[in-house]
Amino acid sequence: MKRALASIAVSLGCAGPQVGVAAGEAAAQNKQCIDMAAAHQIVAGSRNARLYPDQALAQMKADKSFRFSDTELKGIVNNVYFGGASDIGQPMAVYQAVYDACRKGGTDPRWKPLQ
Repeated sequence: MKRALASIAVSLGCAGPQVGVAAGEAAAQNKQCIDMAAAHQIVAGSRNARLYPDQALAQMKADKSFRFSDTELKGIVNNVYFGGASDIGQPMAVYQAVYDACRKGGTDPRWKPLQ
């Protein structure tokens, strides 16, 4: 599950902490992780309220506080309903898992799938 969350974090542009980045860049990266985690949390609330995925997507598109593209929003909805975040019941737990995965920056590049 954490690998799936980390992969969505990387695909949405959360690169995780980087050594030697300026304080402003680190703050921007942190804000991006917060925004992505909050979006996942809201969609998880919609899922738990038994809204259909297309309803959750419409709700996210109507919320102008997020600056995600339509493709990114669809990725978030799909992750919460069908992907790595679908196993997490509580919206706050989804928020924490996505935030942690985003800040970490993805899976360990040394990891390889078992053959």
